[in-house]
Amino acid sequence: MDYDSMKVDVVIDPFLKEALQNPRHRLTILRMELDIQSFMQNHDQQQFEFQHFPTSYLRLAAHRVAQHYGLQSMVADNSVDGLRTRIVVRKTAESRYPAICLSEVPAEQLENDKPERVKIAIKQRSQNTSLNGEMVQEINTAH
Repeated sequence: MDYDSMKVDVVIDPFLKEALQNPRHRLTILRMELDIQSFMQNHDQQQFEFQHFPTSYLRLAAHRVAQHYGLQSMVADNSVDGLRTRIVVRKTAESRYPAICLSEVPAEQLENDKPERVKIAIKQRSQNTSLNGEMVQEINTAH
């Protein structure tokens, strides 16, 4: 284990680290981070509402991304339809950019995800074999 990976282990929430390794969730997590970074740069805005996330996994990820930036996150019920909940984050005195942004966490490539090298050999067929590999005798008819 090198120094950089030790630093990531100490600073990044294990849930977020695992989510960033999942190709299905990585892009969504990084979009959440971009939304948070834009919110953090706007000094006039004190509150931000995430888009609706369809799964509890992504809703948990939104809370964890907010915590990574020292933001307070909460769930607010939507009074209009009562079915959807909103995730709202607020700036606090502890809000800051983290030592390591989530976009800096490298995606680990798993052994079975690595591109395989395939060797292709083209062999010339013998004149005496058919397509299914059986021997074919040539019949020469001399008249």
